[in-house]
Amino acid sequence: MTHSLKLSFGVLFLSFALVGCGFQLRGTESAMSLPEPYAVQVKSSYPRLNQLFEQELNWQGYTVVRANPDYLIQVQNEYTTMYEFSFNTEFDQPFKQLYYRLTYTISDSQGEIITDLPELELKNDFFNPSGSYLQQAVAEDVALDQIRKKAAREIGNILRLKIANRTGG
Repeated sequence: MTHSLKLSFGVLFLSFALVGCGFQLRGTESAMSLPEPYAVQVKSSYPRLNQLFEQELNWQGYTVVRANPDYLIQVQNEYTTMYEFSFNTEFDQPFKQLYYRLTYTISDSQGEIITDLPELELKNDFFNPSGSYLQQAVAEDVALDQIRKKAAREIGNILRLKIANRTGG
């Protein structure tokens, strides 16, 4: 075999080995990057929700502003319920599910509402530590923060699609 053929087989084998073990190149860009930074503002009566939404939207490439946004995300209501399931025999810890519902609107700078589905429902499963009340409260707070971040990502993606539809992108 020639040297270039051996080299080609070596590169091919190495790429299959890396893909087989789960290796992927990951960048900081999302799959649907914004063509330009759009200014968004988040308004709700939940300070922690505002903070988490602003962090997630900023990470997605939006510019978070306090006034004159291109798009306003207005959260009307946040509803959470915890369900506790029977003990998991393998881990001996109670299993909980957090049910989360958020009603919201997204409007443009002229005040036109651009959302079709103003309600988002998510679930988050987690193990609740069998220790003190404080440990359980911390676990529930962490689960709530995780689901709020997921909601922010979902709404950011919805907004990205709405922007693409409006701009023809």
